[in-house]
Amino acid sequence: MKRALAGLVLLCFALLACTPRQTTAAISTAESALIDFIQALSDGNYERAAQLYGGSYEQLRAMNPQNDPDDLAGLWQAGCEVNGLVCLPVGRVIERTKVSEEEMQFIVEFRENDGQVFSLGPCCGAEENAAAPRSAFEFHVLNQNGFPLIMDMPALIP
Repeated sequence: MKRALAGLVLLCFALLACTPRQTTAAISTAESALIDFIQALSDGNYERAAQLYGGSYEQLRAMNPQNDPDDLAGLWQAGCEVNGLVCLPVGRVIERTKVSEEEMQFIVEFRENDGQVFSLGPCCGAEENAAAPRSAFEFHVLNQNGFPLIMDMPALIP
């Protein structure tokens, strides 16, 4: 009886020891992919950004009806250079959350060219004090067949 109990306790410790490392590795891989995606957009490497993105292109296609809907890199280029997507480098990752076995959530700050934190103020002619400026942006990364894909587009500056 004591051996069985001791074995069960050891098994529990072994399982607990493995879980955080697996979670940490999954978050680290997803975070690296997210940073790579955001940096690709910032650098104008739209082909790379398209490879890392797994979300919907509906909004980019609607904003750019003149573009070939299958030219994903071209849609990203229009999004960043014409439509007002926030295509700045990552300043820092504020928060990391494992939502499920396949999904991670990140809260990110962007960095302006002068090094300051990017902040998105009130929209479309609203009073400056109508809403607090937003400097933290949420992204989801989904692990599909062992490959992390970013599911959210950057914020849009109207």
